[in-house]
Amino acid sequence: MLDVSSVGEPNNWFDVALVKALIERESELNKTAEIFSLITFLVQKLETVEALFDSNSYNSTKKKLEELEHKRVFQMFPNLKQEY
Repeated sequence: MLDVSSVGEPNNWFDVALVKALIERESELNKTAEIFSLITFLVQKLETVEALFDSNSYNSTKKKLEELEHKRVFQMFPNLKQEY
């Protein structure tokens, strides 16, 4: 697992696979990502990732990533009861 955070909120980390899913509008959120492919993604999309985590965009990005985290849980565990 490879994570990134915002300078403004350094203790709140997000999975790079979800950041990639956000940028590339992926819908399959529970697939396994190879570490090499995530590093390659970061190298290629660093400016885009930085823009998502800058002070102007961070709150919106955080909300979207939290929604993707929630969706991923239910993709991984479809029998869980959705309460929100």
